[in-house]
Amino acid sequence: MPFAGGFQGDNGYSGDTWLKTQPLTFPPMTLFRQFYYYTYYISSLNLTNTFFMHRFSGKALFIIADISGYTKFMIANKSTISRSQMIIVELIKTIIEHLHMPLKIAKLEGDAVFLYALKDTDDKEWDSLRCCIGEKLISFFDIFSERIQELSNSILCEGDSCKIIDRLRVKIIVHFGNADVIEIGEFKEISGIDVILVHRLLKNTLKANEYILMTEEGFKEIMFPQIICITRGTEHYSDIGEVHTLAYFPSDVTIS
Repeated sequence: MPFAGGFQGDNGYSGDTWLKTQPLTFPPMTLFRQFYYYTYYISSLNLTNTFFMHRFSGKALFIIADISGYTKFMIANKSTISRSQMIIVELIKTIIEHLHMPLKIAKLEGDAVFLYALKDTDDKEWDSLRCCIGEKLISFFDIFSERIQELSNSILCEGDSCKIIDRLRVKIIVHFGNADVIEIGEFKEISGIDVILVHRLLKNTLKANEYILMTEEGFKEIMFPQIICITRGTEHYSDIGEVHTLAYFPSDVTIS
């Protein structure tokens, strides 16, 4: 099996010809030859660096900002669906612009944004981040409401394309726990039981359409700029169990 000028496969093809005929299936061969063929195939695509994988675990603060009323808004404006979707995109951009720093975006999830912050070993830096996040969360409801008003008066809402836009609100879920982070090239995936939990909390028993819902662990990691009124509660999930929560409602919250 020569290493210069190509190699000979078990079926008589040269390396290049064999890879073109069946690049992802291998005939019976020794483990060494399997490894050699696979390495040759990957290097031929120049993907070795792109798909370099790095994995690490740590504590993280998880936040999901979810647009409340999205489904009803889209259905009410189905005749002008493209404009309606642009409205939602603008609101998603508002969420990202306000919360992105110091948080990082894990994923865009339709009408929601999943963000996180890995806990730093430097206590002073972490305390500074906790204060910054607390201020941003409290102020975000007013910013979101102002953006709704701006969009209502914009060209996007000309005609009949913004029915019930004034009913759009934002719900925020906060949790703190373990994060498994996998980096594959430029892509990053955040996973783990606590990631599942923060997403499950989107389905909760609260009757309001605007709030910050925090687990006890999440609440401990947020430093709010002022004393806030919170309501304690409990959510039950068949596979996760009982989750103790604390909810903050803006003063003008609407009960549905």
